[in-house]
Amino acid sequence: MPLLVDKNKKIKLLCSLAYTEFKKDGIENFSLNQFIIKSKLSKGQFYHYFKNKEDLIFYVMEEEFKKYMSIVDEKLKKCDVFLEKLYILFSIYLDFNNDFKDFNVLILSTLNMCINSKEKKVKEFNEYLYSWIYKHLEKIFKDEAKIYELKINSKDFFRSICASADGMYLQSLMLSSYDLEDELKKYLIIIEKIIKGK
Repeated sequence: MPLLVDKNKKIKLLCSLAYTEFKKDGIENFSLNQFIIKSKLSKGQFYHYFKNKEDLIFYVMEEEFKKYMSIVDEKLKKCDVFLEKLYILFSIYLDFNNDFKDFNVLILSTLNMCINSKEKKVKEFNEYLYSWIYKHLEKIFKDEAKIYELKINSKDFFRSICASADGMYLQSLMLSSYDLEDELKKYLIIIEKIIKGK
């Protein structure tokens, strides 16, 4: 009788192995053929789990984003300070040297794929990611509104805060002199002053 394999568990295992390879060699140097050999798969087995190399990369990204989101969720539950909550929510841009260093390298390497992919699941995940960010921003602002009488409608800021953070990230990729952490922290401090009317 053939051994039954849980497809989802196998995909997670292969994603974990691929992520180790991405961290070691970088995505640009990742060889799908070598990965298939190291994973002791046939090409047919690999294509049973993934459509192609881009599909594998997306699955790895999705898994790593879920881990990141879970860490952020837990940190936000323990934090009471408005500005610190914003720093936690945008830690993907602010934590290049610590907890999310490898993940940030992966994001940088796959940015073009995530933006330009025609795959429905990539687009759906992007929608899910931003809805997760907006949900947290809404809660952060609602919590603050319970303490302070906010001077503006905070909902007006949700999308612009994300768009500004994303734009700053892109500038940091294009301009070697651009300090993303410093610029984003200054921006979030300005947001705090505006909404509190300081």
